[in-house]
Amino acid sequence: MRDAVYPPVLATVRTRDARVSPLEALKWIRALRTTARGGPFVLRVRSGGHLHAASFDATVHDTAVQYAWIADQLGVDLTGGCRGPNPSR
Repeated sequence: MRDAVYPPVLATVRTRDARVSPLEALKWIRALRTTARGGPFVLRVRSGGHLHAASFDATVHDTAVQYAWIADQLGVDLTGGCRGPNPSR
């Protein structure tokens, strides 16, 4: 890790992921937070194994969190209500 400006990072890890230990992800985010400029650098820990073992609902939830993170980083206001395609009805 070098002292440079890094983009915002949302790292997600599963507690029982055989590919990447949660500890490795934690160390990576800690290194970004202490060495790099930019960010924010966020670690999201979810229970379970590798992503493909997640239920459909968990996958939809994870995707929604990722889209909300991207929108927040781009400054998009998601607080407006959704009134549907024809609000005059």
